[in-house]
Amino acid sequence: MAEELLDGVQLWEEINRAALSCRNGQRRCAVSYVTAADRLPLGRNDVLVVNAGKNAMRQGATSKRALRHYVERGVKVFSVAELHTKIYVLGNRVVVGSANLSERASTGMSLEAAVVTSSKHIRRQAIGFIDDLIARRQPMCLADVDALPDCLVPRRRVLPASEIVDVPERLWAFWWGEMPLTADEERLVRSAGRGTANELLVVPAGDPAQPGELLLPVGRPKFDKIFGPPQRVLERRSDGKSHVLVVRALDGFEDLGVGPEHQRRRARLPHSIRDLGAADGDIEFTGPALEGLLNLFRS
Repeated sequence: MAEELLDGVQLWEEINRAALSCRNGQRRCAVSYVTAADRLPLGRNDVLVVNAGKNAMRQGATSKRALRHYVERGVKVFSVAELHTKIYVLGNRVVVGSANLSERASTGMSLEAAVVTSSKHIRRQAIGFIDDLIARRQPMCLADVDALPDCLVPRRRVLPASEIVDVPERLWAFWWGEMPLTADEERLVRSAGRGTANELLVVPAGDPAQPGELLLPVGRPKFDKIFGPPQRVLERRSDGKSHVLVVRALDGFEDLGVGPEHQRRRARLPHSIRDLGAADGDIEFTGPALEGLLNLFRS
């Protein structure tokens, strides 16, 4: 059994090598977000499970063009809106890691890593997992692809930073403050907090933030208003009554607190954020406005 951990471009070289060594029908992949169909050769009777849910399509995380490419080539494409896995079964090789099927991932612009193995046991488990995903679903046809929601966020380029920010995406600015928790909220926070060093936020049921999106907390813990740092939503948990977001601050970004340099950057924040108060709802940022906003918070 051969196993190795690969990252960056080396990982994608191995994925393509394994894919090209297979016959059609020997490739089965469950990859949440797909935008770069040219990066992975799939053919007739191969299986591709993607997240083509409303949010993924509207944010451009999965593209109609990529799905149409595969359907036209006879690939059996299935949509699972909750999917967040990155599993590639390519002949006798299995790849399990963080790599979506995107140009950023496959060209090394975002740092990805995965375990590549030829374990027969892992291969059986991976195939079983994918078969369970599609057991009661029908593959998409071109009409199904065309009926998917259109992307609402223009695609853009973001220069590499200490943490690559996937695009396109959304950031929600929200008012943050210490609030006493109910008994239900305390139980959910304790459950969500087991085994994690990430921050936990209790939010209303209608809060719009979803996993993969960004948050920018705005608050007044002392005498002056504090902004950021931006945080990634890793997970959303609910017990039906209470709702918790598991978040982590982005590496290479900082809050805008006190100090002359920070004050200059704070003055360049949009008024909608500078004026955000406890009674206001969340504010959405996308596209160039989001890119400019993030640049103000870079270390």
